[in-house]
Amino acid sequence: LVQIHFHEPSEHTINGVRYPIEIHLVHQSDQKDYTVIGIMGIEGGESHFMEDMESYLPLEVDTEKIIDRSFDIRTVLPDKKDYYTYSGSLTTPPCTENVQWIILKNPLELSLEEVLALRSNMT
Repeated sequence: LVQIHFHEPSEHTINGVRYPIEIHLVHQSDQKDYTVIGIMGIEGGESHFMEDMESYLPLEVDTEKIIDRSFDIRTVLPDKKDYYTYSGSLTTPPCTENVQWIILKNPLELSLEEVLALRSNMT
């Protein structure tokens, strides 16, 4: 896992639905191949994952922060882990090709406050 970032609204749609938030977990192998897991966020209950992520916010525009502690990816994944997959490219320049995308079919619940906090940090 080399990067976690968010899109508001989601870049992907599932059955024509565009979700308020999409989380991208970007992985890169030793051979420099990418796999990105896309997780949709829907308004609902509070998320343990977002509680952890909010401790790193806000960020200045075009900056990154290193997460220097262990991270349990299970806190992000919905209970049902059905997914769609396709080969594509990264969605931001340089739009590297041959990226394996895994888009989870089931969204992660985030509270309205968490969605609004993310939105305010993306503008």
